[in-house]
Amino acid sequence: MSDSELSAIHDLIDEIDSAVFADNWDEVRAIRSRCHAAFARGHQWWPAAAWAEYRMALDGPPELSASVLDSSAQRYTLGPFPEVAASAHSWDEIAPFLVGSPGAATFAHERVVRGDDLSDEPVAQALPEVFDLPLRLMRWEPNYQPVVYELATVRHELAAIPTIGFQTVLPGEIALQGRFAHSVGDAPTLEAFGALVAPWIEHESSWCRTVCVEGDRLAALGALFEPGAVRGFKREPVLLSGVSTSDAIELLHWAAASGGPLGRRRGSAAGRSGVVWALQCVTGLDQFDSSSDELSEAVSELKFSRFTKEGSTGWSLQLIVEDEREGLSWGIDAGVTF
Repeated sequence: MSDSELSAIHDLIDEIDSAVFADNWDEVRAIRSRCHAAFARGHQWWPAAAWAEYRMALDGPPELSASVLDSSAQRYTLGPFPEVAASAHSWDEIAPFLVGSPGAATFAHERVVRGDDLSDEPVAQALPEVFDLPLRLMRWEPNYQPVVYELATVRHELAAIPTIGFQTVLPGEIALQGRFAHSVGDAPTLEAFGALVAPWIEHESSWCRTVCVEGDRLAALGALFEPGAVRGFKREPVLLSGVSTSDAIELLHWAAASGGPLGRRRGSAAGRSGVVWALQCVTGLDQFDSSSDELSEAVSELKFSRFTKEGSTGWSLQLIVEDEREGLSWGIDAGVTF
């Protein structure tokens, strides 16, 4: 892109911001139209058009915000427009302007993640089925930490997770458990857990390892860090602690909704879908009635643990899920270092 093109884009973005500040949304739409017309003539002004639509989704009046829910420009912004719009507008504000589109349906699910119960809303019920999820939070789901979109950043901060006891596992113990662990070929579940962090592992300094073993959380930890499997974990102790079901779900959702430290967000609704699918695989409930408590009861019987190497830093998801009834444990160790 030439210097003149870059200069033109900066000027257009300044015009957009000034128009938003003045609450002149007709001008914002006019600038977007100019950018689209210029693109047809060979000018690379699409960043300004994407910025205009991002401001429409975030700061615009409900009708204007609803109009960009399916825009292709969202691939160039901080996150999906349905999530952006849901962070700034209530269901009642946007619902009158929704059309039967995937973006509108995703907006509904984004509002569900924020606590709305839309299971009896006619407008929501008539939207396409983009996620095989109920239009309300299930009993086992926590009150998810809401994402906050700002002009240049998006914040989805993970609150401190209280631990339920902890133990220090030494390298020799890990190696011993690794020798005793018997791996189970549960490909669907391991694939579902890996999918939670799929955007992360595109980075050259990233890793992801998943296991399913017969045994408890120590057996899963040993299988994750068997000799040569993961960098450096044989040289340092590992801290292992229990976490509540709600905190574990919050952690999984935080990971699945993000795009990793460098990627674009996938959205809270997509993150919720990924978490539910992973837990359906763990519990063996590939099909369940969302109006019943079947999945809630199965999830409540699982035990969750986090682990970390002493002094470790970076962006990571390190979790073990244990099903004492079935005698199985699953583990995921994924992260990015810089």
